[in-house]
Amino acid sequence: MGTAPFHDDASTIPCVMTLQCLNIAALGLDKPRNIFVVIEAIWWSRAMQPSIRRPASSIVSLVVLVILASSGFVIGWAFLRGDGSTEAQERGADLGNEIEARQTAVAEGGRFVGELLGVPIAPSLMDVPPSIVSERNARHAGGCVDIPVAQAGTLDLPRPVQMPPGFTLEAGYPRATACGGSASGIQWRYLGPGAYGTPANVSVLRGVTKYVTADVPAKNVSTVRVGTREAILIRPTTSDGFVQISQVVFPEGFGTTVVYAFNLSEESLLQVASAVEEATR
Repeated sequence: MGTAPFHDDASTIPCVMTLQCLNIAALGLDKPRNIFVVIEAIWWSRAMQPSIRRPASSIVSLVVLVILASSGFVIGWAFLRGDGSTEAQERGADLGNEIEARQTAVAEGGRFVGELLGVPIAPSLMDVPPSIVSERNARHAGGCVDIPVAQAGTLDLPRPVQMPPGFTLEAGYPRATACGGSASGIQWRYLGPGAYGTPANVSVLRGVTKYVTADVPAKNVSTVRVGTREAILIRPTTSDGFVQISQVVFPEGFGTTVVYAFNLSEESLLQVASAVEEATR
């Protein structure tokens, strides 16, 4: 199960695109990984799939519960039942308002559709140049499977990423994928410190895909210099990155190297991107 679109070349589909991920909550909200998946599932279900959006009050209440649980606030349960302390209710209301405000901000404004540094960027595949979509579809027609990392070839990083303090590589990573009989992507996933004391999730993805899908306001997209390289910055709408997706994209001869983050501040995103840039040299 993934939480970042693995260059559309992964052998698994990210569960964050549906509310099915919410079932993970039953496994225990005391586990940071599960907490993150629930938060991101809710965000994606509202931001990317309007047809299945739940009432705002219920969604926000569940997110507040998750955040309170992740921070060790057992009183979050009492808050949602309506019999919690005034302090708990105020804390939950504040976080709920913060989430709602950020979702509103991300939804506002014209969306970015265009090309930077030779990489097409669009809200969905429908807005990506047809020739690139055809290439993707032909690759997928041959089937996609997991492969040993050693078979990723030049898609693998020349050297390990020295992540900033607090980030840990998740078990089972890196993972590599082949589509149509050829290596198509490799992914590293990390958990680290995020906004409001909740976990941030970062994926580093290198693959043959030559486009980026990002449904974001046009003002959020620009170019930036990271170390020795030019890159595309898809910044969060608010600098703290709370419950928002952000990316840094490095064009490559084979496709792209992407730093894909959720719940990470813009400052931390660029720190991670700097570490990744060093590893690509």
